[in-house]
Amino acid sequence: MNSSPRDDIKGDLWFQALEAHEFNDEDKAEALSTLHTMAKVLLSRNEPSGQQYAYIISQLQSMPAKKVQEYLISYLAPYKLFSIVNIKSFIYLKRSAENLMEENRLLEKKLAEKVVMDFLHIVFYKTIPCAQGNHCKHYPRKIVHKNDFLDIELDCYFYHHEKDRRRFVIKDSEKEFRYAGNFADNKKVTEKSGFSQNFFESLFHPLYYKNFKCVRTKCGESIFCPYFHSEEEKTIWAVFFKGYFGKDREVFTKKRNIDEESYQRMRMKKIAGFGKGIFPKGMTITK
Repeated sequence: MNSSPRDDIKGDLWFQALEAHEFNDEDKAEALSTLHTMAKVLLSRNEPSGQQYAYIISQLQSMPAKKVQEYLISYLAPYKLFSIVNIKSFIYLKRSAENLMEENRLLEKKLAEKVVMDFLHIVFYKTIPCAQGNHCKHYPRKIVHKNDFLDIELDCYFYHHEKDRRRFVIKDSEKEFRYAGNFADNKKVTEKSGFSQNFFESLFHPLYYKNFKCVRTKCGESIFCPYFHSEEEKTIWAVFFKGYFGKDREVFTKKRNIDEESYQRMRMKKIAGFGKGIFPKGMTITK
């Protein structure tokens, strides 16, 4: 009998691994907070989905965390066919069912509009543990250069370990994020929690998703790829973003760049003040 990955791990370590990815009360609170914020924004704009999210919250509040996880998985997963599917997948479906031409025409019209994830999916992508855990066929490698992820490693909507886990990114205030899209380079340890911790948190951050041209070496142009492959992809997500936040994402990135420049100027001044104002050779300070 062939051994499975589970056989290579001692029983107690296996169950510890499962426990580490279990949806707990804190995760439940974060998920409900995120849905509440989205519902509030959408209701203020008379969007029908606002009522839907508000209803979901009322259903989930009394459930234990594990049941909340199961509900969210079942609620989000059905969207995979119509909201999270690329044109290549549609072509395959069409070839597999040539006899259903009318249904295919309707499906084509629906899918042609979906070249990016919608806002709900990008917010919850990789924030809920995968029910299949280590046995998921999309289980991503833990050590990999950020641009070398395979499509199959991105295609599972749920996370498998800390390297592909995303924290909830929407804050109670819809105009702020819990953490920035960039990494905490040159930041103090106490400041690092406010920045992205891995590839998935950074590139699937609402600010960065479909904002940079694809540089992946093995990309099939799936909408699960966080980079854009055409200006259409970039524009559609920009419209989604503005529709939710009420402003262009460039407004947020401009603010981040200003904050980063201010931090670097302050850091340079501290260095310049060290040693009675003697500057390291070749160093200049810009105002």
